[in-house]
Amino acid sequence: MSREFDLRRPVEPGDEQRYASLAREVSDGLDGGHTVRVTAVDPLTGNPCRIESVGAAPEPGDPRTRALAHLRSVGPLLGLTAAQPVEFVGDPVVRTTGSGAHAVHLRQQYQGIPVFQAAQAVVFDPTGAVASTAGSCVTIGEPLDVAPAVRAEDAVLAAARRVARPTADELGTYDQFMEPFDAPTADLTSFEPRAVAVIAGAPDRTTVLEPGPFAEPITAGLVWFPLRPGDLRLGWKVTLTMPGHAQRFVVVADAGDAGVLFAHQVTLSAAATADVFLAGGDGERHRITLPRPLSDYPVEPPPDLPVGFPGPWLAGDDTAGTNVVAGSGVDGPAVRGQRDGDQLVFAPAPDSAEQWVVNAFALASSAHDFFALLGLTEAAGDLTGAAPTRAAAPPVGVRVFAEPLPGTATMLTPVNGAGPVLRLGPVGRTGRHTALDPTVVFHEYAHVVTQRLAGGVLDVHALDEPQSAGMGEGWSDYFACVQAGTEVVAAWAVDRPEGIRTRPYDEQYPGVFDQLGAWYSTPHEVGELWCATLMAMTRRLGSPGLAARLVLDAITIARANPSFLDMRDAILTALAFLRTAGRLSAEPAAAAERAVWEAFAHFGMGPAATCRGARLEGIKADHSVPPPAAAPAPRPAPERAACALHMITVVLGADGEIREHRIVQVDDALPEQAPVRTDGGRRIQYFVETPQPPSEPTPGRPRLSIMDLRFEVPAEPDRLVATITFALTGPGADALAAAGAGYLAHIVVTSADPPWTRVAATAAGRFGPGRTAAEAALEFGLPEPGRYQLVGGVLAPPGETLALAAGPVLHVVP
Repeated sequence: MSREFDLRRPVEPGDEQRYASLAREVSDGLDGGHTVRVTAVDPLTGNPCRIESVGAAPEPGDPRTRALAHLRSVGPLLGLTAAQPVEFVGDPVVRTTGSGAHAVHLRQQYQGIPVFQAAQAVVFDPTGAVASTAGSCVTIGEPLDVAPAVRAEDAVLAAARRVARPTADELGTYDQFMEPFDAPTADLTSFEPRAVAVIAGAPDRTTVLEPGPFAEPITAGLVWFPLRPGDLRLGWKVTLTMPGHAQRFVVVADAGDAGVLFAHQVTLSAAATADVFLAGGDGERHRITLPRPLSDYPVEPPPDLPVGFPGPWLAGDDTAGTNVVAGSGVDGPAVRGQRDGDQLVFAPAPDSAEQWVVNAFALASSAHDFFALLGLTEAAGDLTGAAPTRAAAPPVGVRVFAEPLPGTATMLTPVNGAGPVLRLGPVGRTGRHTALDPTVVFHEYAHVVTQRLAGGVLDVHALDEPQSAGMGEGWSDYFACVQAGTEVVAAWAVDRPEGIRTRPYDEQYPGVFDQLGAWYSTPHEVGELWCATLMAMTRRLGSPGLAARLVLDAITIARANPSFLDMRDAILTALAFLRTAGRLSAEPAAAAERAVWEAFAHFGMGPAATCRGARLEGIKADHSVPPPAAAPAPRPAPERAACALHMITVVLGADGEIREHRIVQVDDALPEQAPVRTDGGRRIQYFVETPQPPSEPTPGRPRLSIMDLRFEVPAEPDRLVATITFALTGPGADALAAAGAGYLAHIVVTSADPPWTRVAATAAGRFGPGRTAAEAALEFGLPEPGRYQLVGGVLAPPGETLALAAGPVLHVVP
């Protein structure tokens, strides 16, 4: 839509070496063995947007306090200057995943004024150790003036002019139900914005203005808008709700000249009993209990559900319930049940308006309990209060209309304390009411969940970027399909086998990650590819409950405005957290990890896939699946006992350099070892076998040193050649060489994510009299696409004589 507008443009990525050097400096100032590394850079700010922690110790204390302290400690990596205060405001709710991990969302401010879309998600693993921080952070080099040159009223008028009338490309369009969509118009003929309230003492000068031609009072507040690195503008952020509540726009107008910097549409489309249609309005009605039993849901109940769950849906004898309040029209009454002895029964006529309300109430209440079963309980930040207690957040309002609506079915999610509003109308072309289609109600309800979880409750811009907005739609489709046990959305409402999407979400669904921006550009189109990926993952996992929990946990711990690849990694992290918390044992967790990678690789989101932020350009696909972690080497066969098998343990620092190594000979069984201190580094382990038994003891204790390690690309494609130059030195070196001692040179390839290590090539040889130096050339094939660390090593007798050298980081691309 051309009313949508964004003056920001991506910048060139920074120097990886500079980030690595800065990460080492920051790591030196952290406690114990805690080190950090940069794994992603924000294309809009040029600052690192994902910083992973290694070796952090579990600590007690309030997660919000610890999260802020962590941001202070890694401030230089985030792009914060020495003179810039670390000013973040934590979300009031600390999110908890099903594995017991915590996510704290914090928004960046400057002089009390929020920085637009600048937020961090600090994640603590189930043990309480900090695992990562991800999000956008803006560098502020010099003090900035916080006094606007433009009044709030003038900014509102500029914003209203931008969005009041649909543009040519919006005319003659259709909503997702394939119904004609007449974009609403606001008549500005006599509109003069008038302020009615200013929040006293608020640094952002929050102002409430009369609605004028709009559907709700207008709000405006100051915000810092990062146009490009080094150019931070003070602006007025204005929220305008179009007539009929069909659309809502957020517009940022420059506080210096009222020029529009950004415009974006944020309204999202898509013991009692009740007689309810659970599979469409022309099927059989089912009499269900309110609330429904847990056996009705396609997920296993978690072990930590609140006592008494599920709690009552009803607060009285009508559909104004505890978690959902449903009624007719804009402000029509709830539907009242009838007493049958000591039971309350909702049994309206099947073709009545009351049936629509009862159906919507039951389905939306079911959606509430479904998400609670996935871990969205009150303790974890439930949206409306998990029974049997009630949180302060208001329930979801469901308004059911007899006439078609703009958008047909929409969800409005205010952030000012008012409850979300789900609006449902009939599909004009078919005459079928969306309140009778469970996938429509589930889809819209899921919007509330994902909007509130993504980036925290207070971040209203956490799903603004194109990939992020598309995932918002994809998540809603996905949760609707899982709850309803189907692969299509709204098929009954629109009377089409494929529903409101281009095709069912089955194994035949086409599409590749790098087609985003070409074949998939609108939020619903982008969402299709995302939902298809999640459905493929669910089929491969074989457990809808596990899959849906991973998706929900991933949304909880992910950064604001994530990309597809950010969410892929968040799902893998959520899976690792379940294993850490003891919810999955090693073998099922490994199989699940493989299933996740296979699904994402099928759609081009393998380990070597790349994209620039969450936009629709600069995308490269990768269909490879990372190899599984190497299994422990088997014991040597008895007939090969003349050879010597050695187990080598190496600690790599966060910079890839070798910090420590140890070698032990393996006889009949793996030897007991003292713990290797990692100091926050990564430990790898592998086995090598020497081509001869250990030589006789030699006088002294010779040392082995690698003098040079270099890699070259030969003429043959997909190959590398490593050349290692090494020498024996110290007491006994000459005698050992004169005895014709053998050596074994080897190259090790190791990956951190997923973790695996293997010996890629070996070369055996011998020293000779007067030849204590040697050179070995080793050729080996490239591993599958991904990111690897290369290590070169040489082993000589006696068995403890070992030399290792760190090689370069290897990027293998398709």
